[in-house]
This record gives sequence, C-alpha cells and structure tokens, in this order.
Amino acid sequence: FFKKLGAFEVIEREKLNDQLGRTFQKETWADAIDTVGGNTLATILGATKKFGVVLSIGLISSTKLETTVYPFIARGVALQSIASKEYSMFDRKNIWFKFANGWKLDNFDNLIVNCDLNSLSITIDKIEKGDLQGRAIFNMLH
Repeated sequence: FFKKLGAFEVIEREKLNDQLGRTFQKETWADAIDTVGGNTLATILGATKKFGVVLSIGLISSTKLETTVYPFIARGVALQSIASKEYSMFDRKNIWFKFANGWKLDNFDNLIVNCDLNSLSITIDKIEKGDLQGRAIFNMLH
C-alpha cells in the first residue's frame, strides 16, 4: 500500500516503539515526521542522527513524552511542531489548495474511508489496531 504511494521502504510500527526505555538507539534518521507521539516519538528522537530535526504533528498514541534530554544535548536533535494555529487563514487555504491540486497524490481517493454514526465504533477499532489505511471521514449529516 505505502509503496504504491511512493515509499521506498516500509517499517513496521513495532520497530519505532522501543519498550526498553533506551535513551539512544542506532542513529537511523536524518530527520523525521511523527504523527503518533508518545513512546514512538521518544524512540524516533533517540534514533535521530546528529543535528536532525523531528517534526511532531500528531498525538494518536499519547500526549505524553517520556524521554531524557540526551538526544537534544548529545546529538543536537531539534524537536519542532507545525503550530498551525499561528498561520493566517489565507496561508492555510493556500496550503490546502496545493494539497488538493499540485501536491495531490495520484491514489488519493484510495486513502479515504467514509463512515457514518453506525460504523463509527468499527472504524475507531480499526484505527486503534492499525488496520485502517488512509483517513476516515466522518459524515455527521447522516
């Protein structure tokens, strides 16, 4: 699925969730974008190469970040966020226009799963298990 979207390599989520609490892992990532948060974000920070930047844009797993300062002081890793509320509506619309047009993925329609109130519980269960590919769009009108 991800390779059809253009990914060169797909890594299982378990490899990004170090349960041993290690401060450092093998330097793997030059930079990273994390949509999960929690322990996954801590694992990514510990595996980021010197002076790498990790962009945190989601909190699917947890809002908590339990790590040490070592990735920041020993490797110079920077943790950033998108702070979307700081952007003007004009800039937001401009970016969304680009996503809907020039930046739109070829297989974008295959990434959308529509759900209604009747299927909401099933869809949430799929998200939690990692069985949902793409985005779930909840239709509140039906």
